[in-house]
Formats: sequence, structure tokens, C-alpha cells
Amino acid sequence: MTTQTLPPPTFIQKALAWGVHFFTATGAVWGLLSILAIQQHQWKLLFFWVALSLFVDGFDGYLARLWQYERICPRPGWRVYSTTLSII
Repeated sequence: MTTQTLPPPTFIQKALAWGVHFFTATGAVWGLLSILAIQQHQWKLLFFWVALSLFVDGFDGYLARLWQYERICPRPGWRVYSTTLSII
């Protein structure tokens, strides 16, 4: 049985993979903005930030698999990072 090695990732593949990383990080920003909206009693804005945060949380895993984040940017703690941002 032979094992097939994958070619090294291109610049575009690396950029897309790291873009997923930063896209995931924006979930924390939207979560913190929702907390500020609560403090200011801006309920419509709160629901906007929460909806945006939920969109990011639901879509980032799909993008990570699509653009092979785990293969291109191997980091042992990326799942902890993603889970922590999901909690925020």
C-alpha cells in the first residue's frame, strides 16, 4: 500500500485558511458588541450582533473544512480557540 503525499499548500490556500481563522475571531468582536448593546438598552442592535455572531459561529467550521484549515495551518489548540469564541 502506498501513501500519497499532498503537495505543499499554495499562497492562496494559506490565505484562505488564515482567513477562516480571522473570520472565527470576529465572532468574539460581535459577542462583545452585543454586551455593549445590552448595557445601552439597544435591543434591536443586540439582536443584530447576536445574529451576526451566530452566523459566524455556524459558518466558520464549514469554511475551515472547505479550505482545509487543519491541514494547512496545523495548530494543536485551534478547536479550543473556536470553542472559546463560540461561548463568548
